[in-house]
Amino acid sequence: MTSIWRIFGRGASSPTVAEILHLSSTNIQRINSLTSRDQSHTDEPLNPYQCRSLSSKLLRTLENIVGLIYFWDQDSSSATSNTATLSTVALETFYLVSERAKELVESCSSVDWCQASTFQIQNEEAFKDILVETSLCYNTIYELVKDKVLYQDLRRTSTFEPPTSAEVMQDRIALLQRYQDFLSAALTSQSNYRKHHLARHLLRRLKYITSQSNGEDFDVCAVTPWPDGNCPGDEWGKNSEFLGGNVCKTTWLDVPCAKKTFNDGEVTVDEIFAEARILACLNHPNIVKFISCGHDRENSWHFIAMEHMEASLCAVIKKRTKAKKGAPFPILSAVHIMLQIANGTCYLHDKGVAHRDFKTSNVVVRQLTAPHLQDYIQVKLVDFGLSKARLRASRSNTISEPKIGTTHYRAPEAFQRGRANWFKADVYSFGLMCSVILSGEEPFQEMPRNKVHEAVSHGCRPVLPPETPQELKRLIKECWDTDRNVRPDFIEIYVRLAKLKHKLLREDPRGHGFKDEVDSFASEYIEEIIKKQSEARNQDRFYVQAGVLQNVVEEDEWSFPDQVRPFIN
Repeated sequence: MTSIWRIFGRGASSPTVAEILHLSSTNIQRINSLTSRDQSHTDEPLNPYQCRSLSSKLLRTLENIVGLIYFWDQDSSSATSNTATLSTVALETFYLVSERAKELVESCSSVDWCQASTFQIQNEEAFKDILVETSLCYNTIYELVKDKVLYQDLRRTSTFEPPTSAEVMQDRIALLQRYQDFLSAALTSQSNYRKHHLARHLLRRLKYITSQSNGEDFDVCAVTPWPDGNCPGDEWGKNSEFLGGNVCKTTWLDVPCAKKTFNDGEVTVDEIFAEARILACLNHPNIVKFISCGHDRENSWHFIAMEHMEASLCAVIKKRTKAKKGAPFPILSAVHIMLQIANGTCYLHDKGVAHRDFKTSNVVVRQLTAPHLQDYIQVKLVDFGLSKARLRASRSNTISEPKIGTTHYRAPEAFQRGRANWFKADVYSFGLMCSVILSGEEPFQEMPRNKVHEAVSHGCRPVLPPETPQELKRLIKECWDTDRNVRPDFIEIYVRLAKLKHKLLREDPRGHGFKDEVDSFASEYIEEIIKKQSEARNQDRFYVQAGVLQNVVEEDEWSFPDQVRPFIN
């Protein structure tokens, strides 16, 4: 098998252990320099506490991995270096994590901090996710060398613990104060005028969202810059690029974005704001980020501005399938894409939100812009127009409107009125998405739409490629089982995919395949890390929202709607 993301490009020789460690070290040293308090020539980064916490933990992990490999290499009586027989795939994954971490900290350290903060508001899930990925990667590396090395095991320390609620709270207070200081300064240019509008919008949004515990009570007007629809007229960029449907690529107050527009009468205002309400309450690295929403009275349309990505997963799969025969992705890349979708959906379901329209065209992608990562794809969930909020995973939910979602991805029980668990319906659709990621073929394309319900109710499913690992086949078949009670929840899906990735990362570089045996501690560690991540979301949310606004001075100029005031002392 080739390396996961073909770090040195197609046709090039495989990277050595020393080369990968050097690249990882360069990234982590860059992070350290950006977060160092000694760097007097740079401003404080956004989310400074979380950035410094991440920097110190990555540095400690790198030093430990270097030590592990050094002593493992020394434990040899032969003239051949032990590193020649060490799988580099797990180390490549560590390099990938370091690239993601560097990109995050560089964004927090942007010269245009106000624009960068659009995507850094309540971004603690991004920091937590990188630490989870680091811990899972370290878990694999340690398991590869532990039989020959007696060395400190970081899994038994606090190295991979996420930022504390106090750190998150301090970062939010610092950002709120930064907005207030900026807005107190005088306007000096037209560009500054737009930046003032942006800062005012972000300050108002951060204060309000921080005070909310769920999306159902969310007042969209609180994150709408001009609730009366009287926009200044120059908030949008002069150039735009049509992306399809009712979406175009443009800028809003100089922030690059995708603008989704709705002409008056196309859908109800309540439907538009329902989508905006859900998206505005979500902040996760595998969910597209909300920027703004509103109504342009002059042009008679509503809009939602959100993070722009390069393409849909559907388009990428079609392009790859057309360019070559066979699977669109190497198996490790495919599993990593599935993991990202599962990760984002775990977050969604933890928030009580069911997507209800999972398909490859509702997953957007971009390639990480790093010189050695030519085949790595970051994915995010998008299009929450059919999503349902405030559901209970333990209960069934009435299907008052049958046939919600896209026909070919729709769970059998979602075709008709009755009782359904929308979380389980998402699981079914995810199983079909996995088959497309593996094969490149959309489900039931040759079947008339009016025949799909009958076919899937009788067990008709796509054919999975024969080279699909057995563990993955079993998981996908459970996901799309006609009996929804057989389908796992997304925490279980995430855990099982992570365990499969752990196994695949243990590739033997001598061509002997994969090391099937997985230590019980390593397996339990994967499950523990992922479940702790899910449990912590609910605990942290209430602690942070209770503390942040108590430390912020309220100004009349940035006042909230009356219903928010009880949250502010």
